[in-house]
Amino acid sequence: MACAVNPNGDRIYLTNEEYNLLVTIASDGTLISEKNIHVLKRNLELAQPVPSGLHVTDNGQILVCGGMSDPNAIVRVNDNGKYLATLATVVTGEDGVKSPASACYRNQYGALIVGMWNNDSIMVFTQESITPNLCGSSLKYTWANVHKAC
Repeated sequence: MACAVNPNGDRIYLTNEEYNLLVTIASDGTLISEKNIHVLKRNLELAQPVPSGLHVTDNGQILVCGGMSDPNAIVRVNDNGKYLATLATVVTGEDGVKSPASACYRNQYGALIVGMWNNDSIMVFTQESITPNLCGSSLKYTWANVHKAC
C-alpha cells in the first residue's frame, strides 16, 4: 500500500494492490472514491503488487508506479471523485525503467526520481519536455539525461 496527500491537504490517496485500486478519501476520513487503475495490469507470473507506489506532485497531479505491471510504467491519473482517467504514460520500460516502485517529482528541480523494485539504483529524468507531460499533455515524451545512481 502506498499513501500520498494532495498539496491542499484535503484529499488522501491510497493504493490497494490486491484490487488494483486508487482509493481517495477526504481529510476527515470520508470515502470519496475507489477506482480501478485499468492501464496497469497485474503480471500474474510475478508477486509484486500493482500499483506499487504513489506520488502527488506540487501541482496536485497523481503519479502511480506500476511496479512489475504490464506495461512497466509510471502513469499520471486524474481522479475527480467520479472517474479515474489515465492522462499520460510518464515513463516506461523503453525509457530504461524496470519495475518502478517509487517516484518523486519536484517542479523546482524539473526532475522525476524513480526507484525500482529489487534494485539499488534510482533513475533521475530531467528535460524541458517533462513539463508538458506532467502539466496536461497526453502525449508521450522521450526523457533525456537519464542518470543512474547507487
